[in-house]
Amino acid sequence: MGKRGPRPKHDLGEGSISRSGYHRIYRGGVLVMAHRWSWEQANGPIPAGHDIHHADGDRLNNDLGNLACVTKTEHKRIHGGCVKRDDGSWLKPCSVCGGLKPVGTADWYISKEGWPLYGRCRPCHIKIVVASKRLRRLREKEDRSNRR
Repeated sequence: MGKRGPRPKHDLGEGSISRSGYHRIYRGGVLVMAHRWSWEQANGPIPAGHDIHHADGDRLNNDLGNLACVTKTEHKRIHGGCVKRDDGSWLKPCSVCGGLKPVGTADWYISKEGWPLYGRCRPCHIKIVVASKRLRRLREKEDRSNRR
């Protein structure tokens, strides 16, 4: 019996559930993630820069039909609320205005790795930065007048 209940039994063997909800199993005396091990047994090594994604969102469902090998950028976009269009382009919701906008430098500030920064579109980000700057200048002006 572990801290979070009995050790789970899985088609792949005994193991444990990680704090983040993934099934881990022992292979060769080493604790490995069950979904990664399952994928590698069927398809070979996971390519560099790729992750294994659970298509249905259930971290304990390690059936091969539920696992997909995706790039790290694509995996981050999937879990970041982005939507993939039929033409392969991505749309991301802005956390401020709620609008879905294409992922690209025209609508977002993009990191070196290729994902949007700050969670807000470029126009919303600019409005917030300008408002913050105005407020900071107003406070500085008040501080100067209070010192006199």
